[in-house]
Amino acid sequence: MKKTVITALIVGLLLFAGIGCRPEPEPNNGTENSTEVLETFEPPVEYSQKDFRLKLSTIKSFQYNYSDTAMPEKDYYYYVRAFKQSAVLWNQREHYDGKSYDMIFMDKNENDAYAWCSNRYCKGEDYDFEAEEVYFSDYDMVDPRELGYSLKQGKLLRKEQMNNHIVEVVEFEDYDGNTGLMYIQSHYKIPLKAVYDNGRVIEYKKIHWNTVRQLNTDMPLPVKKSTREELKKEAGTAEDEPQGVEDPGTDSPEEDDLQEDEDVVIAS
Repeated sequence: MKKTVITALIVGLLLFAGIGCRPEPEPNNGTENSTEVLETFEPPVEYSQKDFRLKLSTIKSFQYNYSDTAMPEKDYYYYVRAFKQSAVLWNQREHYDGKSYDMIFMDKNENDAYAWCSNRYCKGEDYDFEAEEVYFSDYDMVDPRELGYSLKQGKLLRKEQMNNHIVEVVEFEDYDGNTGLMYIQSHYKIPLKAVYDNGRVIEYKKIHWNTVRQLNTDMPLPVKKSTREELKKEAGTAEDEPQGVEDPGTDSPEEDDLQEDEDVVIAS
């Protein structure tokens, strides 16, 4: 009997540890800004596109706070898995008809986006049984793989420790002729930040990879297609929404290890 109880306790602890290690969405607190130069390259070294693309292609999913100066709001929390993605909005919003929502589900192949109210806000009798269409362009973003594949050519300038990652700082040109600096995680070759010469900055904060499940990105319920007039009303409502970040009360994800050669990615 004692052995049975001890075995059950061990199994329970292992299950708890397994559940707890999967990172949950959390708002960015703005503290990710520390850097330290580790190595410089004089003259700059031609950046290996083959190795970069090969390693990046092995990453199956991402989740992160997305910051882009080209977007009106900052730090939506995104789950990305293949061409499916979802976004957690820290502030609850309302459709033009007064219906609430706080999540967006998107399909990049179809350029579709649907808003849904999760059980953070809509519980019991208020449960949201139908997702409603919104403008895809309002929530679409450049994911790390897209950013990496946009790199046409680059030169390695230096290696830095940026927050909890060792990164390669690459002077790049993309296929649209834009230039700037890209900060690439040195082991997995994942772009973490791009600073364009035109002033645009894209950054993936509190990033984790190979952690996203299908349930994070696939819509769990039927959808309602909106008319053109309804979408126009929806766009006007979104513009009127207050901005800011509210903590949804989730646990902070564990930070990635600083060692390049140690696999710290949680398999999906």
